[in-house]
Amino acid sequence: MFEDFTNCDKQAFWKIPPIISNLSSLELLSLSFNSLTGDIPKAIGALANLKIIYLGVNKLSGQISRNIGNLTKLQHLQLGENNIEGDIPQGIGKLKCFKS
Repeated sequence: MFEDFTNCDKQAFWKIPPIISNLSSLELLSLSFNSLTGDIPKAIGALANLKIIYLGVNKLSGQISRNIGNLTKLQHLQLGENNIEGDIPQGIGKLKCFKS
């Protein structure tokens, strides 16, 4: 079972591939410090087992997808030092496991 997706080769990605939604058992997504560009894919909202998202210190842009509010097991979301705009989706504030 695939539960941890950490990028060890810091130059391997430039964008988060939408196919990430196929990693249904994923609990930890750690891709900080990778110079990632583009939007956070809406497909991340389909990862029902995801507990931790670390995407800080990249070059991500756009808005935080409302789909992240569907991640009922999400505890930590780190998006600092990116170019993300807009409001934090209301659904994130309603997550029962979320720790601020």
